[in-house]
Amino acid sequence: EGPDARGYDVLMDTFSLHEFMIRRGQVLEDTPEFKSYRRTYEPLWPVISALTAQLAALCKQYAIPLAVVDGKALADLAHGVMDAGLAPQMQDLLVCVANIQEVAGAADA
Repeated sequence: EGPDARGYDVLMDTFSLHEFMIRRGQVLEDTPEFKSYRRTYEPLWPVISALTAQLAALCKQYAIPLAVVDGKALADLAHGVMDAGLAPQMQDLLVCVANIQEVAGAADA
């Protein structure tokens, strides 16, 4: 990685929406968006990682083909989980799904 790649990473970390995808129950971790998200929220990563695993399990359980996760909302939830020391409910996790309309439709099918 040269200086240009590093500059791109800084821009990505600063301006990204930090949305990432879960396809068929698998988090797409190799995308630039996900890598930027992880760098940005590194201090919260253990909690975010656990929440992401829960979301992926829900997607797999309900055969959701594609969920777009709002990383900012998930980080906010992670803060709440850390502060309260409570496990989130399913509805708390679903609030973090940006394409919830499509996900709800697929879950009902």
